[in-house]
Amino acid sequence: MTTPQQDLQPARDVVDPDSTALTRSSDEDEATSSARRDGSSEPLTPPRPSLFALLPAEVLEIIARDIASETLDRLLVNDRVFEIARDYRLKTLEVGIETSGSILLKLATTPETALNVKELQVENVDKHPELQCIIFRNTTNLTHLEVTFGDGENIVEVPDCFWALRSFNHLIHLNIAHEFRLQPLDGFSLERDVPSLRKLNIGAEGSLAACAPGLSRLTHLKVSSTSFDGSGVPWQTLTHLDVTIARRVHEVPGDGLDLEKVANTLETACAIAPISLRSLALSFDIGALHGWQELVRIAESLPSLTDLAVLNIKSFAALKSWTSDSKLQSVLRLRLSGRCDCYSADELQGMRTLLALCPALQALRLETFDYYRRPAVFSIEEEKEAMLTAIRQDRLADDFPGIADLLLTLEQTAVLDLRLLFFSSFEKYIGVRWYRFISDAKFVADGWTFI
Repeated sequence: MTTPQQDLQPARDVVDPDSTALTRSSDEDEATSSARRDGSSEPLTPPRPSLFALLPAEVLEIIARDIASETLDRLLVNDRVFEIARDYRLKTLEVGIETSGSILLKLATTPETALNVKELQVENVDKHPELQCIIFRNTTNLTHLEVTFGDGENIVEVPDCFWALRSFNHLIHLNIAHEFRLQPLDGFSLERDVPSLRKLNIGAEGSLAACAPGLSRLTHLKVSSTSFDGSGVPWQTLTHLDVTIARRVHEVPGDGLDLEKVANTLETACAIAPISLRSLALSFDIGALHGWQELVRIAESLPSLTDLAVLNIKSFAALKSWTSDSKLQSVLRLRLSGRCDCYSADELQGMRTLLALCPALQALRLETFDYYRRPAVFSIEEEKEAMLTAIRQDRLADDFPGIADLLLTLEQTAVLDLRLLFFSSFEKYIGVRWYRFISDAKFVADGWTFI
């Protein structure tokens, strides 16, 4: 059981960039050690020894500053500088559209250079398919790979370089964007051909089984797709699942039909073997009562679930008069995100109903909801100052009644940590954190900050 003191130390918690639910920092280590137990070993040592060990500290500082200011293209063609810079700059490598030519050529023609790369991000693989096949065969020490096929609007079939994944004996984390496939690659399976893989992030047009066959070794799966029914998911090995339905233009939301399919698939999987999923994030345009009921049905099937995220919420109002005996007893951390007016009595009552389903909830994160009527013209700074002034002068009930009502509601729960996030900036959220150390105390504001 997680103690309140542990949950009130956010420095020990992290938000995984490939996951929308709150996760613990030990997950990466867990996935890594698991991968090495099953078919993987430590990456090979590059053939040439580094010169860093021979240089004094003051020289290293000067070199580090110079290397940081140089473009990667220049470093790759300057052999004298490259001998020193390779360990510093090549562990994590991003290859964009404009700079791809010279960087790809260096990686393709000098295998010893490619062995230094541990994390590789490549855009528009279809532009240089033959060259990239060679590179993937050379970068055998990769632990993280992110590949983008096409540009999102013009989705293309995965080229032949997909087969080069068989070269990766240490790959733990794979991110594939804009994949299109109606049938799985004949004879290819991730669990057999990339046995070290533990984390997969895939954006695809097509079923999961067709785009990513063989997932039985995964512990983390993130899927963004136009359709998802839960088939192809390795329910028995997963600890983290993040699913986003990417609606086509003018497509009518399913309002629960998509979630019903997932719930049915999960029910069948539970009858086969216990499921240990700890973190679940779902983005399904939830608003209708049927959608909320299917969401609760899914969460109820997961006895180990501690972290739940429900994203892209259209409304809580359908829950206002819903009565249910369901309880999500294991959920400790809940993240809710969407666009609805939570200063409305119906919306707030619906949120209360949802929170009542989680009696052990300790941390609540609410993103981008409206708790008050915003003026037609406003600035973040003006809004920030108004809210902080209301908090300092104990005027929340007068100036921001929606937030005051929410705090009053949460004081009747076990929640100890509340984060209200109003704006997003550079993939971070701006808002206010409230906390308390015991469940019968009042919440204390911790100030306006990036969270």
